Amino acid sequence: MKVEEARKLTIRNCGFGRLEILAALTIVGDDKKVTMKPDTVPLLRIAGSATSAKPGQSDLGEYLRLVGSFFADNLMTGQRFHSAACILPNFVSESLGEALKTNPAVEFGLLLSAKADATSATGYVFTVESLFDAEYSDPVQRLLTRAGMSVPKLEAPADPPAPPAPADPQAPAPDLQRNNPIHPSSAVRSAATRKR
Repeated sequence: MKVEEARKLTIRNCGFGRLEILAALTIVGDDKKVTMKPDTVPLLRIAGSATSAKPGQSDLGEYLRLVGSFFADNLMTGQRFHSAACILPNFVSESLGEALKTNPAVEFGLLLSAKADATSATGYVFTVESLFDAEYSDPVQRLLTRAGMSVPKLEAPADPPAPPAPADPQAPAPDLQRNNPIHPSSAVRSAATRKR
């Protein structure tokens, strides 16, 4: 299967603009009567590994751009797309973005479908079905495992050296001012000593 590289994966870039979605939801009868399909229509199968999320703004409103590696299959044409960026409907990308706040990467698989809805401004709504539970992953650990390399374990730090023995309480305390060349009283004493 040939994979088309895309600048970003969006529903539109994968072949489903508003007209294409409405066409997929439409039934034309023998009498040329047009009706909408009552069931959801699968559009895209999307799988990816997101490593970060970046907010953005377009003419259609705010969105969250997922960054990582993503694949999408157009279920009408069989065409496959790949990109390092993915923009999904907000109700999906926001939950993935939240998971990325506490995890280095999130792997997911989704079936994105459309359903006719006369109350919606577009005439349809999107539905999403998870193909598997989203998984949090450490890409470096996964890479080492795939390469047949053991995952290094950090060694515990060595015991710190023993503290010095306590000073003899009977011994006189050292004169830190006198022995400290940068202490102000040392400088005064040194200058006074030189004048004599």
